[in-house]
Amino acid sequence: MNPRFVAASLFLNAASSVIGFAGYSAGPRLGEPFITLGYLAFVVWSLALLPAVFYFYYRRSTAASLAQRRLALLVGAAVVVSGVSLQTLLSLRMTSLGQSIGWNFASAGGVGLWLILIHLRVEQELPHGLAWLGVGIGSTWLAAFGLLGADGFPVGGARGNWMATIGFGADATAYFASIVWAIWLGFSLGRRPSEIAS
Repeated sequence: MNPRFVAASLFLNAASSVIGFAGYSAGPRLGEPFITLGYLAFVVWSLALLPAVFYFYYRRSTAASLAQRRLALLVGAAVVVSGVSLQTLLSLRMTSLGQSIGWNFASAGGVGLWLILIHLRVEQELPHGLAWLGVGIGSTWLAAFGLLGADGFPVGGARGNWMATIGFGADATAYFASIVWAIWLGFSLGRRPSEIAS
């Protein structure tokens, strides 16, 4: 798979992260079209991960085992399907954020697991700091899922609960750090020569 194509998809992922956040933030105050814009931006966000999911499975030079790469492919594909399905249902008003909050954070936890799997034992392929950033973001997203899940996935914010406060903070930290990760990985792959999947 051509690394430059994957890089372009990662830049799209980062851009849709910013647009999605803007839509989600402005939607409650300004209404449409910002609400739907936020949902559709995250459909794009999910789809834009797909080339990276396949790239990390098919890459030739890696210390990761085939079993690890297969697991990463399975988790990554599931995350993409989950994200597209959830945000499409939200945009069609077939569910609400309150009804799907557990699904939303489960998807984020899935992204976290995928990030850990693709960055384990590949430090020599990518910049050392980028690999550790990926593992850190993944671990933080999994921690957010665990903390918020333990608190029953509270709707409407933490409301003074320390566990939920840390969980929402971890989720926000991982989210904004993932924008940096996508841009950094995009630039790293954009400088690499084309590779053919084998």
